[in-house]
Amino acid sequence: NQDETQHDDQSDYIKLHDDIITIATGTESDDQKSDPPPDVSEYCPKLEDIEEQILMKRFSKLTEEEKEFIKKVHYILVTATPIEYRAVMGSIKPTGDDGQYIKVITKDRSANFILGKYDSCNVAITRTGQGPNETEDILVSVQKDVEAKYVIAIGICYGAKESKTKELSDKTNLGDIIVAKSIVDTAHQCIEGKDTIVLPTEYQCGKNLFKMFKHDEVFKIEGKAVKVHHQGSLASEFTLFRSKEAKEEKLKYVQKALGGEMEAKGIHKAAESVGFEWIVIKAIVDWGTEEKDKKWQLFGAVSCARFVLQRLKDQQGNQDQTQHDDQNDYIRLHDEEKTRNSLKQLNDKFSLVMMDVEEAFDNEIQQYPKLLKKITTWLRYREDLKYHADTIATLNNVSTIGDVLTAIRPLFDCTDCALLVNMCQQFIPNAKEVSKLESHHERAKEFCQSITVQQLKEDLEKKYCPHLATDFKNMPKIFVKLQNKWLDVKKEILHSFIRKLLPIKSSQSLIDYIDIIPGSVTIIYHVQDCTADMLKEHLQTKLQFMRLIG
Repeated sequence: NQDETQHDDQSDYIKLHDDIITIATGTESDDQKSDPPPDVSEYCPKLEDIEEQILMKRFSKLTEEEKEFIKKVHYILVTATPIEYRAVMGSIKPTGDDGQYIKVITKDRSANFILGKYDSCNVAITRTGQGPNETEDILVSVQKDVEAKYVIAIGICYGAKESKTKELSDKTNLGDIIVAKSIVDTAHQCIEGKDTIVLPTEYQCGKNLFKMFKHDEVFKIEGKAVKVHHQGSLASEFTLFRSKEAKEEKLKYVQKALGGEMEAKGIHKAAESVGFEWIVIKAIVDWGTEEKDKKWQLFGAVSCARFVLQRLKDQQGNQDQTQHDDQNDYIRLHDEEKTRNSLKQLNDKFSLVMMDVEEAFDNEIQQYPKLLKKITTWLRYREDLKYHADTIATLNNVSTIGDVLTAIRPLFDCTDCALLVNMCQQFIPNAKEVSKLESHHERAKEFCQSITVQQLKEDLEKKYCPHLATDFKNMPKIFVKLQNKWLDVKKEILHSFIRKLLPIKSSQSLIDYIDIIPGSVTIIYHVQDCTADMLKEHLQTKLQFMRLIG
C-alpha cells in the first residue's frame, strides 16, 4: 500500500509540475510531445507464466538428447533485469514438443541457464542481475557448461545525447536500439586539485557479431520505426546518476558514448576468463537519472529482443546457405582410390611382417637373455622418446619382447615404423626378417611422400594455420570427404595417419577438429511384413528421400 501511495503521489506531483509549466510558458514539455510507445505486452509474458513452463534439472540429470542440444548452443543471451528476461523469454520457443523449457543448474551449482530455440538457433538464456561482478561470476559458470561461441547482452539502457525532435537523427530518442561497437569502463578516476577526472578504458565488442548486426538503420515493431545506432559506444559503470548534470559531467570524457548500462564490463571480464566473442545490444528507455519514466521499458526490452531474433534468423539462413556452399570446399583426397589401396596394403603386410619380427627377437632373447634388458635401456635413453614419458614408464614392468612391443605400440604403425627398423638394426642385424621390415618401411616412405599425401598436408595447413597463434575454439571443423567405400580399410587408419601430418605440439588439440565424412551410406529400413516389391513401389513416391541418400 505504501508503494502504491508513493506511486500515486509521484504521479500527482509530476502532473501538477507539468501543469505549472504549461500555464507559465504556454507550451508542453518534450516528454509530453513524444508519442507513447506501442503496446507490446503480448510479447512479454509474466514471470509466473514463464515459471509454469520451466522444468529445473541439474546438469548431471540431463538426458543425452538435452546434452546434445547444449553442444549445439552457439549463443548465450544475457539479461539483467526481470523485464529484459521476460522480453527474451517471450521471443524463444521450448526445446521440445511438450511446451516446457529446461532450466539447467550449472555443474558448480552457482548459476543456471534456460535452453530454448531462438527461431532455428539453439540458445542458452541467463539472468545475471545488475552490476559487473555478479554478471561475471554467473556468466563464467554458465560458459563452462555451455562452451558457446558467442554471448549477446540484450536489454535496456539510458541514453546520453537526447534529440529534441521526433526525427531519426544522429542523436538518440527513447526506444532507439544501440549496437555497441565498444564499451567504455568509466569507473576509474583520478583527483587533480578540485577536479575529478575520468580515466576511461575501452573494450571492443566482437567483430563477427558486430558485422552481423551493423547493417540495419531502422527496425520496425508494431508499426513503430526505431533507429538502430551502430557507430558509437556504451559507457559501463555500476552507477545511478542523481541528475542530468552529473551524467553529462561523467560522459564528457566519453564523447562517442550514445548511452550507458551496468553489466558489460562483467561480460568482458568473463570473456577474458573462459573465452567467447561478445556484444552488447540495448534499447534506450530513459536518460540515466533518478527521474525515470518507466513507460518505455517494456517497449525497449521487447524491441531489442525481437531485433536480435530477426538478425539471428537472417544469419541462420545465410549460415545454412554457406554450409551448403562449403560442401564443395571440403578437403578431398586427390587420388582417393590409390590412397585407400596403399593404406590397405601397408596395413595388411605390416601385420605379417611384425609376426616375423617378434619371432626373430624371441629367438635371439632365448639365446641371450640379457638382450631384453639392453633393449629397454636403449629405448629409455633415446633422445627422440624423452617426450613420451608415459610410454617409456611402462617399460619398467616388461618381461617379454611382446610386452616391449605393446608398450611402444603408440610410437609406430604401418605408415611409420622407423623406430622398429632402428631397433632391429641395433639388436638383430643379421636376421632375415630385418630386410622385410626395411622393405616395408621404404614403401611406407614412398606413400608418405606421394603427391596425394603432400596435397592433403597442404590442404590441412590452409585450414588450421590461421588459428595456430590462438586457441582453436573459433576454428571451424575440418572435414575430409571420401567419395568411395572404405569398408576394407577402417577410416581410423586414415584418421591416425592425418594426425602425423599435424604440428607435433598442436596435434592433440587439432585432431579433435578433424573428421572424416564417409563416401557412401547404407540405410537399413525396417518394415514389418513388407516385401521388396512393396518397398520399391512405396519409395517411388519418395524421390526426394532417394536423392538424399544417394
